[in-house]
Formats: sequence, structure tokens, C-alpha cells
Amino acid sequence: MPQKLIKRLNDYQEIINRTPVVVFVWRIVPDHSIEFVSDNVQKYLGYSAEDFISGRVLLTDIIYPEDMPSFEAEHTSCRQPGGQEFVRQYRLKTKSGEYRWFEDRTSELVDESGNATHCQSIVIDITERKLMEDRLRDGERFLSNIFSSVQDGISVIDKDFNIVRVNPTMNRYYTNSVPLIGKKCYEAYHSQEKPCEACPSMRTFENGKPAHEVMSERSSGEDAMRWLDMYTFPLIDMDTGEMNGVIEYARDITKRKNAEESLKENEAKFRTLFDLANDAIFLLDGDKVVDCNDKTLEMFGYTNEEMIGKELYDFSPPLQPDGRDSKEKSIERINNAIYGEPQFFEWKHLRQDGTVFDAEVSLSLFKFKDNVFTQSIVRDVTYRKRMEEELVKSKNLESIGTLAGGIAHDFNNLLMVIMGNISLAKLHLSPDSKAVERLSDAENASIAAKDLTQQLITFSRGGEPWKKIIAVAPVIKSTARFVLSGSRIKCKYFLSDSLHPVHADEVQLRQVVHNIMNNSREAMPAGGVITIRAENVVITQKDNVPLPYGDYVKISIEDKGIGIKEEYLSKIFDPYFSTKGMGVQKGMGLGLSVSYSIIKKHAGYILLESSQGVGTTVQIYLPAYKKEAEGVVAGEVIPVKGRILVMDDVEEVRLVTSNMLIKLGYEVACAEDGREAVELYKQAGELDAPFDAVILDLTVQGGMGGKEALFELLSIDPYVKALIASGYTDDPIIDNFREFGFKAAVIKPYKMEELEEVLKKLIPHP
Repeated sequence: MPQKLIKRLNDYQEIINRTPVVVFVWRIVPDHSIEFVSDNVQKYLGYSAEDFISGRVLLTDIIYPEDMPSFEAEHTSCRQPGGQEFVRQYRLKTKSGEYRWFEDRTSELVDESGNATHCQSIVIDITERKLMEDRLRDGERFLSNIFSSVQDGISVIDKDFNIVRVNPTMNRYYTNSVPLIGKKCYEAYHSQEKPCEACPSMRTFENGKPAHEVMSERSSGEDAMRWLDMYTFPLIDMDTGEMNGVIEYARDITKRKNAEESLKENEAKFRTLFDLANDAIFLLDGDKVVDCNDKTLEMFGYTNEEMIGKELYDFSPPLQPDGRDSKEKSIERINNAIYGEPQFFEWKHLRQDGTVFDAEVSLSLFKFKDNVFTQSIVRDVTYRKRMEEELVKSKNLESIGTLAGGIAHDFNNLLMVIMGNISLAKLHLSPDSKAVERLSDAENASIAAKDLTQQLITFSRGGEPWKKIIAVAPVIKSTARFVLSGSRIKCKYFLSDSLHPVHADEVQLRQVVHNIMNNSREAMPAGGVITIRAENVVITQKDNVPLPYGDYVKISIEDKGIGIKEEYLSKIFDPYFSTKGMGVQKGMGLGLSVSYSIIKKHAGYILLESSQGVGTTVQIYLPAYKKEAEGVVAGEVIPVKGRILVMDDVEEVRLVTSNMLIKLGYEVACAEDGREAVELYKQAGELDAPFDAVILDLTVQGGMGGKEALFELLSIDPYVKALIASGYTDDPIIDNFREFGFKAAVIKPYKMEELEEVLKKLIPHP
């Protein structure tokens, strides 16, 4: 029988070679010699069938040493009578030196007499299968380690709510119910007889989707409540796609819930005090705002939703003023501070609308339930700073006023002595004497000198306003029209129709508008637009204006001139402060100082805001007069006798001359040198608003004087009426003014009556 089988195997070698098995037939006794090997053995082991049949290669030579016992058991079994078929796995060394896994299925072969003479081994290469099994085992161990190491509870529930697997954390959660496997989840976890109403696993079974629920329960053996954050996920069979269970993932959030409850209790206790505070208070977790009071929202202009999540430095302008702590230094100070010890800062802060306010800021660190927070307390000190600035400004001007009043008093006394002695001296001289003429000139000069003292008196007690009830709009319009006459500047008015009257000195109010408009005019030499607004306003705490709360008339005069540098703004109301030559808007003389004093004496407030290259806005607040408007004077408009252009390089002379001309009923425009005068005269003609006369200073330091200016004016207008004004009485032009084209001449200082007589001859009027 074995010989026939071997012959048959040889006949079917081609078929066997196409299969993934190698066939061995070997003799049981006496020597285990191999009598047949399929040819495909060379494919798997690298040796030929002849190598094994001839005995050149023995299986015992290539067996892996650790697998030898299994191999020997196979051969021993085959040597025993009645041996049975069995399966063994072992590794064999290939001809290239590599060990590969094989599965050997061995059975006995009997002859015609029923005697077992040979054994047949069917050998299959299972190397790839073994590697796959090893990888699966490694993967199972890896996943099992992860499953066991997760610090949150995990359990696997089947369709009947039976617990089939849990990790160690879940066992720790429910120590009183261990072992958990095999029990219903609602019995083991919640001591109930049926699933919980809020059970997320039930929802996952119903719709096949993940579910979430925060669940509360009593901790094992304790009265304290435990909170679990529970997520459930469907467990899908990868082969069938069916859901055969649910994975429950539970995280103990008891500490977090307790912290939340504690915070709520503290908030309920202190929230009222927190919200009633008059300072902005907000809490920061790291860099983010996590809470704030109502005053914070009011102060910064945000809603609560907008405020939460912002950083402290979101409220700071890009640049803090000199001396303020930078962001980096501030952070360093806070981080180095002792917990609870406040750090104080003075910062500029930004509101949502872009406006900036001065703030005192207190920052302090504190711990709360192992967390570190920053408390910020912000106090708006804009009003206080403005009051301090006003106090300093008032004190300075009060000191100047005291000095000015004394000077004016003494100066007037001296003038009185001078004029009295001149009058007495004239009595001892013949009226035709040259000395009388000179004494008369000195007398006139003394009278003109009194005009200078009037500006000084403005600062003294003698400058108190003579008030009456007046309408503001006509005063603004007539004064603005007068100041801007002959210029390329237009004026836009936005004056409320229901504007309250004010109780004010009309002359002084006109002087304020004149001074401000004149500054705006000088700031726009190339022309432009000045916008004037007047409206009724109610001053409240929110306005940060250093005035008693109540009703006011607010006047705003806005130009688009060259502006004023920020560092000069604090000095702009100082008497004779000058920015001339600094590339900014001029600010020299007493104009703004006088305006400040006048408004102050009217119980009002004047504020100047300016940005270089943008322009300047002056805001004036005057108390509104809200009684019946009977007797309200609608701002008397003085009849205009003519338009005069005044050229003088001394601002005070221009101001005195302008005031004299205004009193006489003329509109006035001013120039500080001949070149500017020529340009203004030319512009006035082009705008069909020519000047009726020109008063020219003879000598201008560093600029075009009256003689040269007249030469150019005559080329523009041969009929120009020019009046020469000079303090040099020995100049030949004064005596021979007509030869140089002038129509008249006056000697500085001159009286208003003298100027009036000259102008009457030049500009006839009814």
C-alpha cells in the first residue's frame, strides 16, 4: 500500500506542487528515512526533494531547538502501534538561514495487512498567519493597557444593559458593587430596578447616536453628592455593521461642580456690593476678563457679552503718556507682587467709541480654590484731573491778575502824573510854541497808553462783566462775519433754533469769539472752512466737565488748520505763551488768556482740543438763562461804515487798532506784514468785497513795510486809500506822505477821535 501511494503521489506531483502544502512520507521503522517529498518543498525551504530523500538534509538538523520536543512527540507517536493523527506547529530553518513557521498534520499509513509502516505529514507554511496573530495579540495588549490606564471610568454594556467589561477606574467609582461584570448597569451604578429616565445609554440604543448627560448620585458610603459627566457611544460590529452594545465614558466632575457651586454662593453674597461700586471692577483669569460689574460696562461702553473675554490691555491706547508704565513693566510688577498687595498705575483708557479718559488702576493677585485671579479696579479721574488743571490755571491767572491789577493801577497813576504835569507845563508856554505841540503829542500818547492797561485790567477785579440777558446766535454771526471779512475762509453755522439765552457781558462775549476766530483764521492762511455750532446741553456726571450739573449753552468753533502739538496744549491759555517758529499754530499774546478769564467770570468753561495737521476745536460752556426771555437782547449789530485793512507787525497794536475801528463801526481784517496785506487786498477784490481803506505800518521788522506794500497795492488798485501809521515822527515820508501815494498819515500812539477824523475824510458816510 505505501509503495502504491508513493507511486500515485509521484504521478500527481504537478497537482501537489500547485497546492500550498508540502507532503512528506517517511518510514516508521527502522530508521525514519524519508521516502517521498513533494517537489514544491524547494519553494518553502530552499532544499530539493532529493536533499531530504537522500538524507543529505535531515529535518532534525533544521528544526528550531525550542520546537524539538514537539517534533519528537510526533515521531514517537508514529512509532507506537495504533498511533493517531495529530497536529503540531514548529519552525524550520530554510536554506537561506531564515526560520519559518509550519503546521504539520501527521497520520499513519498501513499496508494490505493493516500494519502501520509509514507516516504521512502534510506541512503548510503558516509564517504570515503567525505574524498576524502576534500583531493581533500585541494590539490587544496595547488596547487593554490603554483601557486600563484611562483615569475616567469606561464600561461596555450589551443590548440587555448587562455590564460586559469595565476598566479599573470604573471599579474604583463603584467599590460597593464590585464585581460589576454580569450585573445590570442601572442596578450596579444607580441601585435601581430599571434604566434611569435620563440614561444616555438608552438614548444611544434607541437612535444609534452618541449621547451626553451630567448625572448626580450619592457617593458610595457617603452623604456627599457625586457628579459624573457621562458620554455614551454605539459599539458597532465591524463585520455586520450592527450595534451590539454601548460604550459608557464617565468622568468624575464633583470637584469642578463643587467649585462652581461655591463660586455661585460667593457671587450671591457679594454681587450686590460688587455692582453698586462706583468704580469699574473686573476679574481676570490669566489675561481674560471673566467677570465685571455694572460700572465697568457703563465706563467702557460695552455690553456684558462684549466685555467677557477681553484683555486688560485691550482698553489701553497704543501709546501711553510719558511716565506711564509700559505693558511689559506692568506685567512684571504684577507678577512680582505679593498676593493681595495692590499695584497702582495711572493709565489712559479707551472706551468702545474710541474716546480716551484718565484712569487710576489698581491691580492685585489673589488665589481662589487653587486658581489665581487678577482683580482690576479702574477709577475714571478725568473730572478730577480737569478740576485740578482748572484750579492750577485759575490760581496762575489769579496771580497774574493780581499783578496786572497792581501794574495797571500804578501805571495809570504814573500816566496821571505825566498828563497832569504836561497840562501844567502847557500853561506856562505860548500856544504857538513848538514845545506846546510836542507836549500835546506826549499828552495824546499818554491817553493811548491807557488802552494797554485795559487788557491787564481784564485779569484784575476791575474786569468784572456787565451782564444782561442776550441771545447768543446773533453775537456769534456778526462777530464771525467781521473777523473773516477779506479772507478766503468761509463759515458754516449749525445754531439751534431753540437756543437758550445767556446772562453775559455782550462786549466781552464778542471779544471771546473774536479772539478764537482770529486764531482760527491765522491757522488757515490758505483758506478753508470754520464750523461753528451752538446747542443746548445738560451737564451730568458722565460729561466729566468741571462745572455744576445743569443746563448750558455750548458753543463749538472748529477749524481745519495746522493744529497745535500735544505738549503745548497745557500752556495754550498762559499769557503771552508763544509757539511761533515751532511749525504749529500760533498762540502768542493775551487773546486766549483773556478769553479764559472772561468765560471763567461768566461761571462757564472753555476747552481747547487740537491735533497737529488735523485742526483745532474750542468748546465754550455758558450757563443757560431759562427764565422768561423777556428783555432778551438779540445781539445788537453795529452798522458797518466800511471795511478797513490794518497792517502792523505788533499783535497788540493790531488788536488795539481793531477794537478802536470796531467801536467806530468798521469791519476789520489784519495782516502782520506788507506781503500778507497785499495778498488780503487782492483776495478781497476777487471776492467782490473790497477794502475801503488800508492802514499801513511804515516799518516792519524782517518783512515788507508800508512804503513797499503801497507800491504793490497801487499796481492792483490805483485808487487805493492808504493811511500811513508810524511811531517815527522824523521819517520824511510822514511829512511828505502824498508824494509816496498815501492819502493821510497818523502818528503812534493816536487817539480814537483822531483816527475817526482821518477816516471820515477818506471814507465819506452819512
